[in-house]
Amino acid sequence: MQKHPVSCGLASISIALNTLKIATWRDATGPTGPTDLMSDALFRSSDDLNDDFHAVTEEEVNGFLLDEEERTRAARNGVSLQDVGNISRKVPHLKVEVVHAHSKLTLDDFRSRIQECMKESLETENHSNMVKRPEKVMIVNFSRSALQQSGSGHFSPIACWHEAEDLVLLLDTARFKYPAFWVSVVDLWKACATSDSDKTDPRGFVILSR
Repeated sequence: MQKHPVSCGLASISIALNTLKIATWRDATGPTGPTDLMSDALFRSSDDLNDDFHAVTEEEVNGFLLDEEERTRAARNGVSLQDVGNISRKVPHLKVEVVHAHSKLTLDDFRSRIQECMKESLETENHSNMVKRPEKVMIVNFSRSALQQSGSGHFSPIACWHEAEDLVLLLDTARFKYPAFWVSVVDLWKACATSDSDKTDPRGFVILSR
């Protein structure tokens, strides 16, 4: 859950890193965050409660991955889609792909990328009765107003995809406003294919992977 009204981007990064179980900037002295791994994780694996991984918090992302100028700007105005990509690229060994919803990107392309992220998890799960961590997480940058919600631009990760109904479950980072909610891929695509009034590039999504 995000701690501040404009910190949805940083909160989404922390959720993704916990889901992928990546915190490679930490040194050998160990993590500095809390031990509640489930606080911001999408999934849990069989060894989550027995390993030494400590949850990545929004505060840790802010403190370790942003410089002073970025921190000031993020506190004032939040972050853009490109900012989320640039911040995530500071995490060693994390693969980052930023995709703006430009005119050449279609609804079918968007659905295929969602399927790609969900498929990574499903294929792993098929080899075990226990839920395994996915290899990829998609963070979407969308217009709340396009979904008839209050607010403007927002970031949240996709938790799962219901193929038969063509719905995705968004793990809304602003739980003080909205719980996790289902939305059609069509409506989400329309909400992503909008312009950020403060930036020149359109919204879109970021895929973080191992």
